[in-house]
Amino acid sequence: MDQERPVKLSDISKALNLSVSTVSRALKDSHEIGEETKRIVQSYASKVNYRPNLIAQSLKEMNTRYIAIIVPEISNSFFAEIVNGVEFVANNRGYHVVIYQTHDSTEREINIIRDVARRKADGLLLSPSTNQTDVNEVMKSIGAKLPVVYFDRVPSDNYCHKVVCDNYQAAFEATSWLIQQGKRRIAHMAGPSGISISIERLAGYSAALLHAGISVDPNLIRYSNFLAREAWDNLRDLEEKYQPDAYFASSDRLSFYCYEAVQQLPEPRASEVKIVGFTNAPFAHLLRPKLSAIVQPAFDMGKIAAEMLLNTITKKNKDI
Repeated sequence: MDQERPVKLSDISKALNLSVSTVSRALKDSHEIGEETKRIVQSYASKVNYRPNLIAQSLKEMNTRYIAIIVPEISNSFFAEIVNGVEFVANNRGYHVVIYQTHDSTEREINIIRDVARRKADGLLLSPSTNQTDVNEVMKSIGAKLPVVYFDRVPSDNYCHKVVCDNYQAAFEATSWLIQQGKRRIAHMAGPSGISISIERLAGYSAALLHAGISVDPNLIRYSNFLAREAWDNLRDLEEKYQPDAYFASSDRLSFYCYEAVQQLPEPRASEVKIVGFTNAPFAHLLRPKLSAIVQPAFDMGKIAAEMLLNTITKKNKDI
């Protein structure tokens, strides 16, 4: 066989005296083909360095075999784990994953979504930026032409597929734990006011306070974007005016901003203030004093989101 040109299915077919369709199914590990035939075909294909023609395959199957995932920031350990979970599932099912970052820019996010649609991605996994309204409108305009699964930050509408943690319950339990430690003036460092995780975690925090007979003080609730300057302005104001005895932070970065701010307080106050936050940072357990944290099952969330999207694509099932 001439090794100067790529090996085709027809070459394997002739060499093994099998039909092209049998060779194709065997290489795809189809249940219609016997195990011994699959072993012979796959072994020979490996021996002659067979590589499928992905372009021809895409044209035949009317798909590109690639999905896109859009995250605010890949350096965030939570989103990095999400991507790992997505790739684990997608690669095992023969799909490539293209990763995009928005850096919480709505304009950038909308441009990426439109580009993904133009490039005929088979589907999209999306954790929207802080301004979800505009993004959701763009997705609605694209419609069923681009199957989408939202994760973590999700629309309130019930028209879409989405994968989330129980943010309300997590916030309720975290705040309740602080109350059990004897804390009463618990400040909440919330994320941007418009995103789902901020809304749900604020609701859980408030419910825990009321359940314990503690009134919700609006002065102790501060919304911050994920930039350091705004978070530090809020923390300084809280310390100067209200001196909380505990902090509940609703995101990875806000958790570490709170931790750093408390470490800068004079003793004995620095040792008395407790913090609970959300973080998937792999080094969090090394901090001294320890940071109490809620760890989300990000890898599993990525796997579930990918399975949901690929099942929607392959079954052509747009039901929610």
